[in-house]
Amino acid sequence: MPGAELMGNGMEGCRLYRANLDGACLRGSYLAYAAINEAKMRDADFEDANLFRASMRDSSLAGSNLKKAYMVEADLTGADLTGADLTGAAVFRFKMEGANLEGCVRSPQDAAIPGWRLVNGKLRKA
Repeated sequence: MPGAELMGNGMEGCRLYRANLDGACLRGSYLAYAAINEAKMRDADFEDANLFRASMRDSSLAGSNLKKAYMVEADLTGADLTGADLTGAAVFRFKMEGANLEGCVRSPQDAAIPGWRLVNGKLRKA
């Protein structure tokens, strides 16, 4: 499903194991409790998406737009978010053991992410 237009869809609890969603538009989608593990989601658009308790373990979200995404209690264990835009994203109480957030975009007004520091608007491992 590379480049799929899934904007605003209600996909609560969906299972997309090893899905290819590279470049997909999921802007404003409701993906709470979704299992999107080991998926390819590079350069995907998740702006304003609800990812509450979503599991994206070992997935690639490199370069993705996660602006204002609601990612509370999401599981990003082992995920690659290199260069993703997390500006305004709610990212607290989430799992991120082994996740790569190097170069993610964040605003100085956004809450800090434990183990990472903001340098010139981009996250670096602390």
